This record gives sequence, structure tokens and C-alpha cells, in this order.
Amino acid sequence: MVEVIVKELPERPKPGEKVQLPNGETIRVRHVGIPWLLPPKKVCNDPECPWHGHLSVRGQIFTVVVESVHAGLPQ
Repeated sequence: MVEVIVKELPERPKPGEKVQLPNGETIRVRHVGIPWLLPPKKVCNDPECPWHGHLSVRGQIFTVVVESVHAGLPQ
């Protein structure tokens, strides 16, 4: 099991940008293939994260519970 480390950034990183975590690990922000979906301000090393790990979401259908409503627009 991997210990997940999260780093909060002052602004959203752009897809393709590399971010260094506090433990020295470098994470590349991916584009998930959905045009209106922006990467989060928090960067993590979770392998199941669609932006920072290896989880593919393009062409997938998910059933989820919405915890809060946010249009994905910059704040």
C-alpha cells in the first residue's frame, strides 16, 4: 500500500506540468480527456487518481454520489 501525499498549490496546475511533492517525488499532471474538467489545486501521488496516477476515465461511465456542486471554474 502506498502512502498518499497531498500538496495544496496556490493555483491550478496546467496539464503536462510537473510538481514536486514534499517527499521529493515529482508528479506530472495529466489531461483526463474531458475538455471542461480542470485539474484540482491539490496534487497527490495516489496511483488511482485520474490526474496524477494511472486511472483512465476517458470513455468510462461512473455512478457517483455528489458531495458538493462546483462548476469546475477557477475561483
